[in-house]
Amino acid sequence: MASVTEMKDERRDHRKKVTIAAKRLNGSIDRGQTDEMIHTFASKLEADYSDFLSIHEDYEELVNSNPDYADHGTVNGLTCQQYLETVTEVYESANSKFKDHVRSLKEEACEKNARPILVEIEYLTTMMRDTMKLVSDYFNMSDVSSAHSVSKLLLL
Repeated sequence: MASVTEMKDERRDHRKKVTIAAKRLNGSIDRGQTDEMIHTFASKLEADYSDFLSIHEDYEELVNSNPDYADHGTVNGLTCQQYLETVTEVYESANSKFKDHVRSLKEEACEKNARPILVEIEYLTTMMRDTMKLVSDYFNMSDVSSAHSVSKLLLL
């Protein structure tokens, strides 16, 4: 089993990896890099955070199980729980930005795919409106024979 100091250093290193991965993900989204690159950074963040959680749990268990290591429970003024919350906040912030980015891409794709359909609907609506106006102009309702013709058309 690793010593408490080694585990503490390892946990710190994993925290740094999460922070770096989060910065890279945020930066790639801000710079508008390719989706492939952004997804790569998001996957790296997930892996680094998972590794951090694993080592953090082991470290916290070791510190809490042995009274000799109680002084190792606080690092930089943060308890184990506060340390975890700080790293989780960094992770969740970047992950939330990534999810918002993916959602906006999906919305843009839906809008892009809907444009041709909306143009066609507008065209057909205009044609129907023009046709109805022509029919209305052709069959003047004040004329009895026209009214009779219209009623014949309605029966068809």
